[in-house]
Parts: sequence; C-alpha cells; structure tokens
Amino acid sequence: MPLTDCVVHRVNGSYDLVDALLSCCRCLPDVEALVLVESAVVLKRTTLGQLRERASTVRCARVGRVLERINPLSGSMTETIGRVCLQDAGFCVQCQVKVAGVGHVDLFVDGMLGIEVDSAQFHSDRAAYREDRRRWNALTSEAVPVLRVTYEMVIHEPEAFIALVRRTLERHASAPAVAPGR
Repeated sequence: MPLTDCVVHRVNGSYDLVDALLSCCRCLPDVEALVLVESAVVLKRTTLGQLRERASTVRCARVGRVLERINPLSGSMTETIGRVCLQDAGFCVQCQVKVAGVGHVDLFVDGMLGIEVDSAQFHSDRAAYREDRRRWNALTSEAVPVLRVTYEMVIHEPEAFIALVRRTLERHASAPAVAPGR
C-alpha cells in the first residue's frame, strides 16, 4: 500500500542530520520545522552556519524563511512557538533576557513585559518552586509585569495568548519601561 502523505526525497550519497532538517524545512509547516531545526541548534547537534551553508545549495524559499527565525537562545519548544506567535502578531520579542538580581526571563515583549512559559513539569522540587517565587517577586519589585503562561495556552489557545499579552501591554503602557540587565 503506497503512503499518500509522504514525499520521497531522492539523495545521492549520504544523508545526515542537516539533510533531514532541511527536508523538514521544505516539507513541514514553518513553525513545526522551526521547532525541530532550532532544537538541533540549541542542543548543539548542528550549527546555524552548517545549516546555512548546506541550504545555499537548496532552491527553496521555505528553507530560508525557517532558518531566518532560528534563535539559539530559545529554552524550549513552547518558548519557540510562543515567540513566533507573538512576532507574527507584530510584537518585538527577545528570548532569555537577563534581568539583574533575577536571572533570565523566558520571553521579553516590547521591552516591557516578561513572559514565563511553564509546563506541568516545571517545578522539579521544592527548591525550584521557591526559586521561581523569588524571581517572580524580584521582577514585581522592579515593576516588571510578568505573565505566566502554560503550554496548553501557547499551543492550543494562541489567540487567547496574544490577546492576554496585548491587554497586559496596553494596561502597562503608561508605566516606565525597565531596561533588561540594568
């Protein structure tokens, strides 16, 4: 029985991880391909340079589009999808922004709003839970509004996620922005 949802890519010679990732860029929706390719870069299985070099031989605009969106600072698949979702909605988004006395914030939106993307397995123990609350309190004391969003919201309710971010930014727009890393 033939596979109907499968595209066979003929290759001459070896087929390595970079080839597989570039095939993902050609065949998968952009965000799905980005999650795979960005994860490989973050985990140091390949480099952006290796991907770009090999992609220069591929005539496919989709590949370039995906590679341009890679952020090697991304901390998780959910952060990647959240970042792309917000960028596509017109927001300026930074990853893993360092805030003095706090540490990093998963996403920082429009230079004003911190977003922590949490999964159900986020707190591995009581110490991690306490550290999370210390960081949240430090951000609040520095007047940095922080949203804590779940995997489910980012993945299954992206419109609600964007609306929450937009509403929060509008509400805090009159407050002075806090510069990261000060």
